[in-house]
Amino acid sequence: QIKSFQFSVSLAHQYIRDFYDNRCLLSNFIIFAGRNFTTMSRSENIAPFIIPFAERLKTIDPYIPGLDNYCNTYLAHLLQHSRYYTEIYAQVLAVFLIHSEKEKSSVILVDYGAGNGLLGLFAKFCGFKKVYINDINESFIKAATRLSLLLNIPVDGFITGDICDVKNYFNAYDRPTA
Repeated sequence: QIKSFQFSVSLAHQYIRDFYDNRCLLSNFIIFAGRNFTTMSRSENIAPFIIPFAERLKTIDPYIPGLDNYCNTYLAHLLQHSRYYTEIYAQVLAVFLIHSEKEKSSVILVDYGAGNGLLGLFAKFCGFKKVYINDINESFIKAATRLSLLLNIPVDGFITGDICDVKNYFNAYDRPTA
């Protein structure tokens, strides 16, 4: 059972949940997880992936040729603090699994507003069934694509655009569960 956790969700998250007929669209842009909680056993299988993923991130050069300066600067910051951010991503995914009826191996996840896509890449690394990375900024989609290749973590799709573009994408493909 859940012993304790802190979790706050913005109004945008509720809008997106309703938008997808109560299928949850997970976003590191709109979901904020608290730092103190105890997970149920179903979500505890995220923790063993934290250190290996953070270590894998350390192999990446923080300045990827061909990306705009902002993407590289932001990536450098994330990589410099890779363990810290990986722990946050693990908490977000663990909280999602606590509230989900699905096992991670059956979840189709959209990292909405992904930036460099590290939350989505971490989810795929942890064994989520399918992961799609979305950002409105084409430069961040290019960065996420490159990171996917450099980390050897293939994701199932990259979507440039806003929520309407995500919805249109999934009218033709799998509907997300997260």
